[in-house]
Amino acid sequence: MTQRRNTSDVILAAALLSILLIGGVCLLRCLHGGHPAEYIWMPSCPLRVWTGLLCPGCGTLRATHYFLNGRFDTAFRCQPLLFVLSPILVLLVTKILYEKVRRTSLALPFELQIYWLLFITIGLFFVLRNIPLDCLECLRPPDHPIGATCP
Repeated sequence: MTQRRNTSDVILAAALLSILLIGGVCLLRCLHGGHPAEYIWMPSCPLRVWTGLLCPGCGTLRATHYFLNGRFDTAFRCQPLLFVLSPILVLLVTKILYEKVRRTSLALPFELQIYWLLFITIGLFFVLRNIPLDCLECLRPPDHPIGATCP
């Protein structure tokens, strides 16, 4: 049973890594420098379409596109939370991979507090970016109507 489970974990990890690589290459090469909103096959945020609210992930696709194309300032403007939380997410993913490879549990100091910090930060970001104040404009991705020049 253990061997079958480990094999399925490897297959799942390989599949997820392949999807990430294909998605990254597609964002980098297939858009030819264009904006993701110009392509019909790029997904829109269902929450924004149905309610008009920005979810905590709105702007992540554009931010990833700009990041892969070396436009870090524009990527940060599209999704500042991605840059702030990336070190924590890398730490947690590294921990999970270490546990899978070593087949042992690894306790991080303050691990529960890290999860709570992520939860509270994402929730606060969701609330703040939907408050229509000019001083909170930096939390919202720049609007990009199709046909307009990229910011």
